[in-house]
Amino acid sequence: MGCTLAGSLTNMIKGIKRTVDPDYLFIEPFELVVTTEILTALAMGQRDVEYEVGPVFALVDAPEFDFLWRERKQTLINHITRSHRIAITRVDMVDKEKLKSIRETLKDESGREDVLLVSIPDNKGIEKVMAGMS
Repeated sequence: MGCTLAGSLTNMIKGIKRTVDPDYLFIEPFELVVTTEILTALAMGQRDVEYEVGPVFALVDAPEFDFLWRERKQTLINHITRSHRIAITRVDMVDKEKLKSIRETLKDESGREDVLLVSIPDNKGIEKVMAGMS
């Protein structure tokens, strides 16, 4: 993550913190940076404004998994191994066998058993994600 992008992110967070002060701020950086880079940028912002960082969730889009695994495998592995929790999103859009395969792949690569399943339309897994925030 370059200095300009990191500076923009920290300035945005500082502005949100000073004007709105939300309980949670979700940042989804997958296409731009890896988990360690975003954590470094977030730590930079803590020099000027007090806020808590974490836990970090790796959100894995179920319908896009095959493409992500084929085209961006190392980036995805970096995300899932360096995050605190893993959640597969839009699980309502894939069949059960595909979902099982995705979950097993993520468990194998991350060494974790606690891969959450999330579906907004079905209201599935939201409580677990929110419980994992504390």
